[in-house]
Amino acid sequence: MYAIFLPELTTIAKDDVADAVNPLNPLSKRLIFIPINDNDDETGMEAEGGSHWSLVMYDRATGQFNYYDASGDSNYRAALKTTAKIAHFLDSSIPYNDPKAIKLHSRKAPQQQNGFDCGMYMLAYSDALAQAGANDEKALDKITPSFVTNMRKEILELIHKGVGAE
Repeated sequence: MYAIFLPELTTIAKDDVADAVNPLNPLSKRLIFIPINDNDDETGMEAEGGSHWSLVMYDRATGQFNYYDASGDSNYRAALKTTAKIAHFLDSSIPYNDPKAIKLHSRKAPQQQNGFDCGMYMLAYSDALAQAGANDEKALDKITPSFVTNMRKEILELIHKGVGAE
């Protein structure tokens, strides 16, 4: 039903993007979730760089790229750049790596109240939209600062359980 791409796809060559994307069979997925990071390292050597996370969701049913950001539109430029590199593999009529060919729709999304929860909000948006199965902004209504705090605790517990299972 949906696929999630890694943000590192934006720093590699076109053939490498195809090699990474095509096995996920994105043409068979209704929703595609693309985590966005503002890392502007073109070499791909600093994959862990950047300071802000947001989300682009492609909805095949509407053909729209929807942008969700917990800090206004602060990551819009990075989202457009990332989407331009991936869009061609979701819809072959879109030229590869041409930001002018992308229509990125900024969507209303719950906003973080601090300077460190952007990644958690990106995960919460992804989860809520995947559960809703479509671009249903009402699905995001449950995302509040306390929801994000609880989600962080749940993820940390899962990590600890996974580490303890080894």
